[in-house]
Amino acid sequence: MTDRPKNLAAVELGKLGGRAGGQARAATLTPERRVRIARQAALKRWAKRGAESTLARIGGKPHPTALEARITATATRMFAARGFHSLTMRDVAREAKVGLSTIYLFFSDKRDLYVRCSIALAELYAQKQRYLMDQAPEGAERVFAFTYAYCRIQSDPAFPKLIDRQLLDKDLGVLNPLADGIFLRQFVELSKSVALIVGRDRADLVTFAVFATGFGLIRLSPLSEHMGISLPIAGSPAAIAIATLSLLFPGEDWQAISSSLDHRLSAAYSQ
Repeated sequence: MTDRPKNLAAVELGKLGGRAGGQARAATLTPERRVRIARQAALKRWAKRGAESTLARIGGKPHPTALEARITATATRMFAARGFHSLTMRDVAREAKVGLSTIYLFFSDKRDLYVRCSIALAELYAQKQRYLMDQAPEGAERVFAFTYAYCRIQSDPAFPKLIDRQLLDKDLGVLNPLADGIFLRQFVELSKSVALIVGRDRADLVTFAVFATGFGLIRLSPLSEHMGISLPIAGSPAAIAIATLSLLFPGEDWQAISSSLDHRLSAAYSQ
């Protein structure tokens, strides 16, 4: 067996010493080339575990796996806690206990990871929301079930932090799939029940007002303390839902509807 000829340039680079050599080499590479090298390294590392089959998806991106789900869940928590700009891919790799090159096997860059975290979280919440709406008949009860779930989502610090950046930056790469694939389905379903209360002509406007009023009450309520205003919504998604719907549908007894659904809604969230 003959020895393969050595790459003299690599040998010289290696003489700089471990970390120094790696950093010196990385400094000469474009971001695209670094990603490509990292992905190739990850493929070789995971080939023995069957990872070569993960490149079947269009564009060479891997199919979702338990490993990808773990990375996404870890990154979602970290983005929510630290924001986009202060977090690095290396931070995520360290927390998820995987190699940096493994991250690049699934995600092309930090923005790709951030986008997919946002969409995955929104889809998870949408599934829960649809399940809760199915627990109630069409009409006022279903409107309350939706609004209760929506207020729980908006009260969770993770989701608003992820979505706020896209709203502020007008990031259409995230906003378009969220609007088309998630919020539109929710809007259409909610509008059907709203129409049973206010009529078809006003249904779309009032449905949008449910989203906007619940969002505003939750996000702006911290200001009430500094303004000396007492709001009856502190810390309770049900109370926020009742307040939101009482403003928009004053003819309904939302407190009674909340009481009638309380057991079913609480049971759904305990699963």
